[in-house]
Order: sequence, then structure tokens, then C-alpha cells
Amino acid sequence: NINKLSKKLEKNPKATLYDSKIKQLEKLIALEELKNKPDLNLNGGYRLFDFSKQGNFALNTGISVQLPIFNANQGLIKESELNIIKLEAEKNALVNSLAIKLNENFKAYTESYQEYQTIENKILPEAEEVFDKVKEGYKIGKFSYLELLDAQNNLFFYKEKKINLLFNHYKALSE
Repeated sequence: NINKLSKKLEKNPKATLYDSKIKQLEKLIALEELKNKPDLNLNGGYRLFDFSKQGNFALNTGISVQLPIFNANQGLIKESELNIIKLEAEKNALVNSLAIKLNENFKAYTESYQEYQTIENKILPEAEEVFDKVKEGYKIGKFSYLELLDAQNNLFFYKEKKINLLFNHYKALSE
């Protein structure tokens, strides 16, 4: 069914490749945005001044804050955001072109099958009947050899056309 196939276009391997590239860029943006936040470090401990005497120690504490004033990475973040928009547009274009190909192939599939059915059920039996009658008439001298060859040629033409239509039908189905 074409509706089921249309829903699966988003899962095409080429389209999922775009999804993985987009996720990679989103993670890069998240990482760069984390670098923009201040990093707070607390440290503490004690220090001994003289090992021979007890009680000569001190407690040390410290706080350090790294401010990302000069490293905001805005250029890389903006570039990644624009690349995400570009990749999404490319993915949409790919899905649209796949939808167009799907519709074309489905149309060729149905048309070739309908034409095949017409030849199989109507035209080919009539061509065989005409050939048989001309062959009978040729035997009794009613038709010329040229007319017999013409009827045979007509029959073979429709047999060949039936095979080609069946080939086109399965080719469109596989595509």
C-alpha cells in the first residue's frame, strides 16, 4: 500500500544519516554551552607546620571561580545551529524526492499491471483466436501466406508486450 510506504520514507537509511548528523551537532552545541557556565571549585584540607610538636596545623579552604569571559564560543554555536537548519532542509528535500519517486513508481506499477491484465484477458485470447482462424483458412486456401504471417506477427507482438509489461510491473515494484 502506498500509504504505508509513504510513512516509511522518514526511516530511509539516507534520511536517518541526516538525523545522526543533527544529533551530533546538537550535542556539540550543548557541550559548548556548558563551557560558557562558570566553573566553581571548592577545596579544603589541613596543613602541618611542625611534625615534632602537636597542634601546629592549620585548616586551608579555597574557592575558585573560572569565568568564561573571553571564551564564549558563540561562533561555533551559531555555525552548528545553522548547520542543523541546513541538514534539516536537505533531509526534507531528500524525503520529498523519495516521495516523488515512490509516486512515480507506484503509478508505473499500477498502470503496467492494468495494461498487462487487459492484454492477458482480452487482447491475447482474441489474437490467438484470429491466428487460429487464419491458419485454418490458410490450410483451405482462403488466406494468403502473407496474411498468416501478419496474424502470427500480431500474436507474437502481444505476447512480447505482455512479457515486457510484466517486467516493468516487477521492476516498478522492486524500486
